[in-house]
This record gives sequence, C-alpha cells and structure tokens, in this order.
Amino acid sequence: MSASTPRALVTGASSGIGRQVAIALSRRGYDLVLDGRDGERLTQTASACKEAGNQVVALTHDLTKPGAVAELVAACNLGGRLDLLVNNAGLGMSGRLVELPDALIETLFRLNVLVPVALTRALYPLLKEGHGTVVNVSSVVGTVPLPFSGAYSATKFALTAFSRTLRAEARPDGVRVITLYPGSTATSFIQNRLSSTGPDLERLPRIPSVPPERVAQALMRALDSGRQEVFVTASDAMLSTMARIFPALADRATASIARRVDRL
Repeated sequence: MSASTPRALVTGASSGIGRQVAIALSRRGYDLVLDGRDGERLTQTASACKEAGNQVVALTHDLTKPGAVAELVAACNLGGRLDLLVNNAGLGMSGRLVELPDALIETLFRLNVLVPVALTRALYPLLKEGHGTVVNVSSVVGTVPLPFSGAYSATKFALTAFSRTLRAEARPDGVRVITLYPGSTATSFIQNRLSSTGPDLERLPRIPSVPPERVAQALMRALDSGRQEVFVTASDAMLSTMARIFPALADRATASIARRVDRL
C-alpha cells in the first residue's frame, strides 16, 4: 500500500452496510483493509473494491474469538498508516430480556461494544498520527429503545456513549469521531440475529427499509461535510429527537408496541 494513499479499515465488510461503505471508499481512492466473517462474500467485496484500482487486504475473522482483534490490529500496523476506522461489525438479537441466554448476551456485547472499543484503542496511535477519523456504526435504536430488542438496543446505546465521549477526548489530538445511526436497512441483519426468541416480530407492520447504498452515501456526505451525528433519513432523526426531548412519551409509545406484539 502506498504511503501517500489514504487507508481505511472496515469491519463487517462481507455484506450489507459494510460492503457498500467499502466500495464507496474504494471509489474515493482509499486503500482498504477489510474484515468479515463470511470469507466468500468478503472476497466478492474485495474484488468489487479492486475494480477502482485500489489495494485491498481481506481478512476473515470472528472478532469475538480470542486473538482476532490483535491479528487485525497487527495487519493495520504493517501498513504504517490508518486514516479511517469504520467499526461496522455487529449482530442483532431479539426476544424478551429476561428470557435471553446469558452466553448470547455476552457474545452480543463483545462484538457490538467491546470489539469496536478495543480496535479504536489499539489503532488510536495510527489515527492520531494521521489526524484520522473513527466511524462507529450505531443504530436508531441506540437512541430510542425498542421492545424485544433490548439487548441489541443496549449495545448500541453503549456504542453511542463511547462515541460521544471519545469525540470530546480525541478532539485535541485532531481525531474525528462520527456516529452513524442507520434505521431499517435492506440487509440480512434480521436473518443473522443471534437469537429470535419471544414474540413474532415479523408480524408487526414493516417499516420501509432503505438500501445499504443509501447508508454508505450518508456516511460519505458526512466525511465531506464535517457532520458528527449522522441519521440516514429525516424520519429517523425526528424519532431520535422526539425521544430525547419527550422521554415519557417515548416510553409510552414503546410500551404500546410491546402490548401490541403480545396480542399478536
């Protein structure tokens, strides 16, 4: 990889949002380190990125496993440069909080929270040296809790808090922190949940989904504009704002959703 070419690490790049972010960055001239669990799909992402003439390193890891984060950090350090870290890898989980298996909750928090924290801390010297940017992919439910997705929502609330704290602490070092809040997105996210116990959420009216390309485009605009908190749609931003200003109203709305699911 060229020392003068911007370089990015994207986790969860096998498919969905991570894949589209990687492709968008490749078109902007970034060399890439890509990581994902699905080796075959990750190879397809890497091939699509190489079409733009960029150098791409593709690594297959389950980042919850011992040593995986260290291996990824070592690969990034080999290049001696990192301009952008996109913490996108994550999994979902649905079900009543009191019924979810402890081991799965621990795995969820490890991937959705502890892994991005560990990667950011380990790669911070490279990011600081190049006045780089950290992107943490949270979720709208990282600002508005959703019934029967409480464990997942809690991980995204934690990631949101980490992002906002890091933003304040990293500013003197010239490191920028962006928090991305996708809403309903047309990916395999639901099918890949760690657990789907409890009420049949599929029977609820579906919220219109946006394609992952639109999420990637929102992030690219934020990289250009200097925005720090990025919602993909106006309705997502409005929902988050209303929940923050009127928390009691948000609590009543989520309780109503829970009762409705129970009646299905």
